[in-house]
Amino acid sequence: MESMAYVAGLAPSVSYLTEYPSAEGIEAFAVEVFSNTQKTERWMTRPRASFNNLSPREYMSGGDDGAMRKVLESLIAINFGIYT
Repeated sequence: MESMAYVAGLAPSVSYLTEYPSAEGIEAFAVEVFSNTQKTERWMTRPRASFNNLSPREYMSGGDDGAMRKVLESLIAINFGIYT
């Protein structure tokens, strides 16, 4: 199963995203992490040293699975209170 419909703005599970990363799914997960679309937008658009001074959205824009997983890993860390 390589594609998944995103129902009512819900993010796919983290385990699914780890296996099949997508920018849309990761952004939906970010909304869950930050509980606010404005905070999500701010985090997704600010350049970060951990992403080669690109924003997370820019870093994922090439569609590289490794880049998307790195953004996902950062969100998981934030979700667990480990700020990156």
